[in-house]
Amino acid sequence: MQQLSYLGFGILGLTSTIHGMALPFLIEEYSLTLSVAGLLLFANSFGYLLASVAFPFLQKRRPSARILSVAFLIIAVTYTLFPLSPWWALAVALGFLASLGTGTIDVGFNTLISSLDPEKAQPALNWLHFSYGIGALVGPIFLSRFAYFGLSWSAFYFSTSILATLFVLLWRNYLGTTVNNKSSTAPRANTLKLYKQAPYWMLLVSIFIYVAVEVALVGWVPTLLTSLGVRAVNASLGISVLWLGIALGRALCTQAVKKMSSRVLLLFLTSSTALAMLVLIFIQPLWLVFTMLFTIGLFLSAIFPLILFHSSSLFPMCVAESTSGLVVAGSFGAMVGPAFLGLIGQHYSLHTGVAILAGVMLLSTLILALVPQELSQSLELAPSNKTGAKVTD
Repeated sequence: MQQLSYLGFGILGLTSTIHGMALPFLIEEYSLTLSVAGLLLFANSFGYLLASVAFPFLQKRRPSARILSVAFLIIAVTYTLFPLSPWWALAVALGFLASLGTGTIDVGFNTLISSLDPEKAQPALNWLHFSYGIGALVGPIFLSRFAYFGLSWSAFYFSTSILATLFVLLWRNYLGTTVNNKSSTAPRANTLKLYKQAPYWMLLVSIFIYVAVEVALVGWVPTLLTSLGVRAVNASLGISVLWLGIALGRALCTQAVKKMSSRVLLLFLTSSTALAMLVLIFIQPLWLVFTMLFTIGLFLSAIFPLILFHSSSLFPMCVAESTSGLVVAGSFGAMVGPAFLGLIGQHYSLHTGVAILAGVMLLSTLILALVPQELSQSLELAPSNKTGAKVTD
């Protein structure tokens, strides 16, 4: 089950880059403005948010393995139909439906792996998210060759649809897996007390900003590169360069966090990201642009997990509640970021949008500077039970 989960999460990482890779081609195909093109990224993030919220309710009614199977089938069908859509509105709707599948897969596999024995769960979760990074890194390199050799952008979606279908065939062997759902017995007062804490709201705003910036950059990097003269068939490599920096940065920060506090590292990473984004808009040589994209990836890499870790250290008795709220805040950021950058790009330029996002990232640095390393008086909350699915191979 674990190995198949890694494969499934790798495919999920690949899907996270598909729309960004195809966007320059879609703008030309449907004669879109940047703000209208950004509707696809907004719909994708909105569907992901809905799926993240809905999964716990679905899990109470159906085994997680079956839910995941349906989610991959949704991706297979919608990605097959997407290139065939004659209207942009229909394409956006199909993108929304596909995101219901990707959001379900993300939450579902995290739930399944987290339900393993503690000594297995921690390394398995690390491998799970590493697999996501590999998919997001290698996918654009592989799929961009389709366009390079003259194939239509539709090959991006058709090939991913085939991968999703093949995965469903492999995953069917696990549909008979025993799944025992457990509902959380944590008192409602936990959540109410948590949301009265000012430091927690600061972390919510910070993770909203981080996800908005990351998803906006991943979604619009190919279009930004085409505006600098890069051919559309090669522009998607910018996503791989960004993800290469993220993957390497996560490995480096694993060691760095042993030498400094999570709060100090967060301040360094967010401020450095803002600075690197400002440098990006002032350089012209393409090799410097790609170098700066890699650098931005390095600094972005560990912000998300560090915020989650810092939250759990501040509120150790309500980890489940705090993590859930942060994930939802990040999902909202994923909706707002790409749409905002597209809107600014249409009325001004993408460079102006990147500069504004850099300023917002700097604002998150100032917000995080106000978050204490530890609370003077910890929350007196009852520990919450983990909601998950027990899976037996």
